[in-house]
Amino acid sequence: MKRYDIVYSIGFNCSCAMYLNETGLRITSGPFDWLTNASFEDRINLILNDFESFLNKDLLVKLPKPPSHYDKFNEHYENTKTNLYFFHDFPLNKPFDIQYLEVKEKYERRIKRFYDNLKNKDRVLLVWLSQTHNTSDEVVLDLCNRVSEKIGKEIHFLIIEHEEGLCGVRRYNLSNNIERCYCHTQKKGLNGDLKLRGNRKYLIKIFTPIRLIRPYYTSMCRIKFRLSKILLKTLCCFVPVRGWRRKLKRKLLKHQL
Repeated sequence: MKRYDIVYSIGFNCSCAMYLNETGLRITSGPFDWLTNASFEDRINLILNDFESFLNKDLLVKLPKPPSHYDKFNEHYENTKTNLYFFHDFPLNKPFDIQYLEVKEKYERRIKRFYDNLKNKDRVLLVWLSQTHNTSDEVVLDLCNRVSEKIGKEIHFLIIEHEEGLCGVRRYNLSNNIERCYCHTQKKGLNGDLKLRGNRKYLIKIFTPIRLIRPYYTSMCRIKFRLSKILLKTLCCFVPVRGWRRKLKRKLLKHQL
């Protein structure tokens, strides 16, 4: 069992932050929690260059929105330099300039807190979970070591990526502070698309042994997560219209975004 003062998701998409929520490890919001598309290299380079161009207004391009996408309450934007997709930050039917200022302020706050925790917490874990990427050991080792050098102390990394057809979990240490895990992370829906949460059977086994150094926070976060799910399901039972239920879910989960 490994213990940390704080754990952050660095991507690849929302599923990593969701697993941290479920296992009681996500005690604060991070800058990468709900963003997608950018590679491991893109994200580490953002950490190394102080999030340069992360939310540059001139680089944000509106994306076409698939009708089947589960988040129907926000516009989709891409940062053409960092390759990040913002799916959950820009509400529909609201002037972009007003939205941009609010989103910029939110992320500036998260980025500042992120660096403060990296520098001031004794044991920090950054987690990368991807169903599609396969980053080489050499790239992972080089970039992770550069983050530790930038912060001025050893930062720990857990890199989880897909290995087709693998039963169980294959793991090994690249160094004292970098662990790699492989499993069959993908899980497909009835229409053949990859499911956001991936293969929960294997992934939950990777996350569960991780603990916060102060277990009180882990326990309270788990209790809070489970109670919020129960409350959400209970309230939705009394809402007859599907569209209304979605709006209710959106409001109740807004504090996580």
